[in-house]
Amino acid sequence: MLILFTLVSHPGDFLIQISHIIIQQLYSLLKVLEGSPIGLKLNIHLNNFFLDCFKYHIELWSTFLDLIEPIVRQVFLAIGAFGCLGFTYQIALLADLISIVGLHAHCFYVYTKVLNNVEVKGLTVLWQVVRGNRYNILRNRIEAHNYMNRQLYLATIFFSAILFLFPTTLVYYVVFATLKVLTCATLIILEGFRRKLLNLPVEVYLKYMRRGFYDFVSVRSKAVV
Repeated sequence: MLILFTLVSHPGDFLIQISHIIIQQLYSLLKVLEGSPIGLKLNIHLNNFFLDCFKYHIELWSTFLDLIEPIVRQVFLAIGAFGCLGFTYQIALLADLISIVGLHAHCFYVYTKVLNNVEVKGLTVLWQVVRGNRYNILRNRIEAHNYMNRQLYLATIFFSAILFLFPTTLVYYVVFATLKVLTCATLIILEGFRRKLLNLPVEVYLKYMRRGFYDFVSVRSKAVV
């Protein structure tokens, strides 16, 4: 934080600008997904539904940033004062700021992950029904079962519908999972660097630099019999 105060005259405005830049990058990413990313043919209606939901979520986050902008300018001075507690404390604050700024991207990852898991589970269950099998809970195994025609007909319809929608959900899940992995990797690197600094023997290095590595006051003599 002290470094940020040194390089930037108004750190609160700088943080708000970074947040708006990230929002614009997310808008650009959604614009890429609006068409046919890397040649993939996505479901138009489901793709438009995702785009509308995510854009609305981004607009809410942008409105929230506009509301807290005056508060950030005032509170950021108090937050920066905690940077005097040490460089490791500043790194911890930086990691927290990264988590807050990328909160909406984390929400997108959670949405797509839940929907992707639901579709995978649905495809797994319906695939067993289409094949004429079912899971026996008592024997803990998959057995053959005679389904009625209308049951097989409905299972085939739902299986086909989910199967055609699954690639669109998978693309969104992979994109936002990649953003989540990059964010987590950055936080892990900062946390590892902070722990290394905490375990750094600074006192020993300072004594060595001033040629006082050996503390003769604490040396005790022991008689050898």
